[in-house]
Amino acid sequence: MNLKNSWKLVMIGREVVFTCKDRNSKVTWVEHLQRPLIYSPATAEERRLICETIYRTSSMTLL
Repeated sequence: MNLKNSWKLVMIGREVVFTCKDRNSKVTWVEHLQRPLIYSPATAEERRLICETIYRTSSMTLL
C-alpha cells in the first residue's frame, strides 16, 4: 500500500486509512471532513414530536 497521499481517520474503537490518487484529492477530502456540520433548524412537526415525547416521558415518571 502506498501511503504517500494517505491519511488516517481515527474514531472510537476504529482507525481507517484513506488513500487518494494525488495530493489535490487528499486535500479536498481532508478539507471537506474538517468543515463543521451544518444543521437546519427543526421543523414545526419535529418540534411538536419532541414536545410530545418529552411530555409522555415526564408523565410516565410521575406515575
